[in-house]
Amino acid sequence: LISETLLRSSKMAERIKVYIRIRPSVSPDSRDLRSDSSTTSDDSAVSAKCNFEYTIEERKLRLRSKHYELDGIFPPSTQQSAVYDKLGRDEIETFFQGFNTTIFAYGQTGSGKSHTIFGPHENAIDAALEKERLQRVNAYGLVPRCYIAVFQRLQTKSNICKYQIDLSCVEVYNTVLRDLFNPNNSARLRIREDIKNKFFFVENLSQESVESVEEMLLFIKRIEMNRAVCSTNMNENSSRSHIILQLRLIQQSLSGETKQSLLTFVDLAGSEMVRKTGTEGLRLKEAGHINGSLSTLSRCIDGLSSKNKNNVYIPFRDSNLTKLLKVSLGGNCRTSLIVCVSGERQHKEETYSSLRFATRALCVQNQPTINKVLDAQQLHLENVRLKDEVERLQAKLNEQQPTDDLQAVLAKRESELEDKAQQIERLNGMLDDLQWKLDKSANAAAEEDNMKLKQSVSRLEIELQREVHSNAVMQQKLNDLQLSYSDMMMKQLAMENECKQDGDILKEDDVTVSLLGSQARRHANDTVLVDRDVQTEAEDDRDVDMNEDDLRLLTPPATVVTHSMCSVFSICNLFKRSR
Repeated sequence: LISETLLRSSKMAERIKVYIRIRPSVSPDSRDLRSDSSTTSDDSAVSAKCNFEYTIEERKLRLRSKHYELDGIFPPSTQQSAVYDKLGRDEIETFFQGFNTTIFAYGQTGSGKSHTIFGPHENAIDAALEKERLQRVNAYGLVPRCYIAVFQRLQTKSNICKYQIDLSCVEVYNTVLRDLFNPNNSARLRIREDIKNKFFFVENLSQESVESVEEMLLFIKRIEMNRAVCSTNMNENSSRSHIILQLRLIQQSLSGETKQSLLTFVDLAGSEMVRKTGTEGLRLKEAGHINGSLSTLSRCIDGLSSKNKNNVYIPFRDSNLTKLLKVSLGGNCRTSLIVCVSGERQHKEETYSSLRFATRALCVQNQPTINKVLDAQQLHLENVRLKDEVERLQAKLNEQQPTDDLQAVLAKRESELEDKAQQIERLNGMLDDLQWKLDKSANAAAEEDNMKLKQSVSRLEIELQREVHSNAVMQQKLNDLQLSYSDMMMKQLAMENECKQDGDILKEDDVTVSLLGSQARRHANDTVLVDRDVQTEAEDDRDVDMNEDDLRLLTPPATVVTHSMCSVFSICNLFKRSR
């Protein structure tokens, strides 16, 4: 019994290999290739008639001033056997190593795709069924040649003790799946997805077991009979569908190792230009579906070849063809692409489009792996081996460090971790206390500064108010002094006039005036002790008296007496006003 568990190894990245095969020019009466050799053996003569230039040794091709470097170029004179030797032998070798392998052909209609994959579309296979003529059939394509090589390798390989070969073939016609080995089973076909392994498969597809080369050739003939083919202006046997043929090999070596691998051939229908093929009706509908599926395939190639393909949507789910080719494009497979082109000048546009497709396909990276299958016994042996390996590693670990010591070290480490955790907790508590005290002290200092500031402002306000009041008082006193001085001057003038008229009366009263003058002086001195400001005014008055004494020396006696009396009366008035 085969387990579904796949052990994949030897994983590597590998790009798709791309080859160009040039179909030779043919006469209008012979639209298909019916022999191994081409219609002309002179490649230089054919190259002169081609719409492009190419160099086989350098594997370069030039069209429209653009250069294309490929993995190989098959000129028009290339025989079918040369194509197999260049491409098929390597693929068979990797197939037996356990890799999935895919070969598919792409190109315009009538460019020789089916001829390259299967061979001529005629009853040449019937002649090959006779063993004595098997090796003389040179028109075989890649499919019969590779299958013959597979059976030959299985018969000659001494290290393979058991093997099983299964063959299946599905046709994608428009949007419908057909089972070419059992057409009555086509209605039951469904495409399902394996989420775990990330690939699509056809459910209920017939799997035919093959045991000989002759049986294999009969199945190929059945494919030719059941596939959709019609005649157009460009191809007498134009494929109207895509063919996917798979050969599954399960091989078991003498060492017990089991491998499972797939050999897939894809014969794509050719792209068509309706104005050249002249299709209409049902054939026109088929051409629309063919071009649509090829356009989806081209968009998938564009996405896979982009530098940031991880961020680009790849439309594998947009058509049944691209779903079934998902493994071959960027998956677990080694893929080779044969781009078939025509060298005739009227097909220059189609050739240019095919070369662009080939250039983009060169940038697609696959991830091929060797697929190993383990049965129940091998799984048991692998499990036992892994358990022994685990026990060996555990014993080695125990030898390096005894279990008791390890437990002691772990206990010590746990204790240290607990102590450190407690220290961290204490430090966090201390930090919180310090932060609280700091906040509290900062608040107290701020409040104290605020109080001091308020007291200073209050003191300044009081002093300011005192200064304002003192200035008001001084201003009032100054006004009073000015009024007093004005009254004094007016009275002095009036007394001078009276003194001139009553000079005699003034002489008799000299004693009285002297006494009054002395009393006035005593009262003036007392007033100075009470108010400093009054003293200042009195001093100013004394200055006035001194000036008056000086005047008396310069005037007659009557004038002197008059001035003395005026001074006495002024002092008396000032004293009264002060009291």
